Amino acid sequence: MREAKDRVTRLWVLRHAASTYNRQGRFQGSSNSSHLTEEGLNDARRAGEALAGIPFDAVYTSPLSRAMETSGAVTAAREFAAPVVSHSALAEISLFGWEGRRYAEICDECPDQYGDWVHAPARFSLEDERGTRRYPVCEAFDRARGLAGELVSRHPGKDVLVVTHNGMGRALLLSALGLGPESFHTIQQNNLGVSVLEYARGEKEARLRVLNATGYISARLPKPKSGPIGVRVVLAPEMDRRRASGWLNGAECVEACSEECGRLIAGLPLPGARPLTTVALAGTANELDGVLARLPRLPAPLVRTARLDPGRFTVVHYAGPHSPAALLALNLSIPGPDGTSMEFTA
Repeated sequence: MREAKDRVTRLWVLRHAASTYNRQGRFQGSSNSSHLTEEGLNDARRAGEALAGIPFDAVYTSPLSRAMETSGAVTAAREFAAPVVSHSALAEISLFGWEGRRYAEICDECPDQYGDWVHAPARFSLEDERGTRRYPVCEAFDRARGLAGELVSRHPGKDVLVVTHNGMGRALLLSALGLGPESFHTIQQNNLGVSVLEYARGEKEARLRVLNATGYISARLPKPKSGPIGVRVVLAPEMDRRRASGWLNGAECVEACSEECGRLIAGLPLPGARPLTTVALAGTANELDGVLARLPRLPAPLVRTARLDPGRFTVVHYAGPHSPAALLALNLSIPGPDGTSMEFTA
């Protein structure tokens, strides 16, 4: 067995399970009024089962109730030996007067600020309860930069589970890859999506190993946050084309080395399609690594360290011609015979 100093350090970033505000379409932010639904609680227990084989050295959780309830259900599902530590830096982005209000209501009443939230997150600002101008996304990235380094230095060569939120989880993942708040919407974290950052010994910048893995609770690809519109590009390395197409409900499957693939990439981003259109690209892992690097509107640092695993799906979504590309999932495993998949091994 290798000593800890010779191993990579892995941060397993888990978004909390489905909450009451998630289901009601409300902004949650740093408020503590939202709790897990019954379905969310059951799914959190399934997350515990799926993660039981990982020898976590510690479990860190946001102090907000929906994250605490998630970490409690996850660690209770199996006997986790690792201590559970509440960490204030993992709390969700503060959204002040938006918290508790419905998305549609804010979109109608605050179109300019909502536009910045969606299209210019580094510029997005709100006034706090004292009337002070705040920049929530920028502040979250400032928190995240210090947090990742702290956890890696505390647990060198170990596996660490981090239970947090959609916004703070994305800030943690992206800042670890050297990206800033302008990239906030270039990745997605669904409820109970698992992402893995790997830090080689002595390295400050991480490698994104897995993003938004949800196969252990759902046999479907993660739903785009922007809704069922646009084009979803699915990379299927070293898979049987017929099997991949069948799993994707008959989506067209194109060879990565073909001229058709080249034309597809050159034509992206396509106009927003309704309903959502899915195109699968098949080939070797190396070929599809190259395709991922060539897809437009994905930040270079996001794909530079990503490597596609054979037999696992990677998903990129284009909501429309003026929207940034979003990496919905990286190395998502194929469902097993029961319709779900166990994602996680040490």
